[in-house]
Amino acid sequence: KPQYNLSERERKENVQNSFKVFPENYSGKKLILFDDLCTTGATMTEMIKEFKKNNIKNITGLVLCFTVEAWDCY
Repeated sequence: KPQYNLSERERKENVQNSFKVFPENYSGKKLILFDDLCTTGATMTEMIKEFKKNNIKNITGLVLCFTVEAWDCY
């Protein structure tokens, strides 16, 4: 479901359980997650949560642009 017209709460709900990690593909690797636009941080947060849940912790998140609202999240 597109997120561009959803509220912050709706965005968080929309991405819950949207990502599946296969730990065998990432074990021992350094990861860089890239997001072109961060509006609420919901997508990046959910992705990082899924990696950490699978004991993958060497993660760096990069964002190209932040909205004013998102800037306060980080």
